[in-house]
Amino acid sequence: MNIKMVGINLAKHYFQVFVLTYKNEIHSNKKATRARLLDVVH
Repeated sequence: MNIKMVGINLAKHYFQVFVLTYKNEIHSNKKATRARLLDVVH
C-alpha cells in the first residue's frame, strides 16, 4: 500500500485520523481520544 496522505482532524474531545492511498481510497478512518492518538497513528 502506498500512502498519499495522513490527515488528523482536531475536535474538542476526539481526533479523527484517516489514511488516503494514491488511488484516492480511504485505507483507514478512526476516531481516537488524546490518550490513544499515538496508538492509532502508529
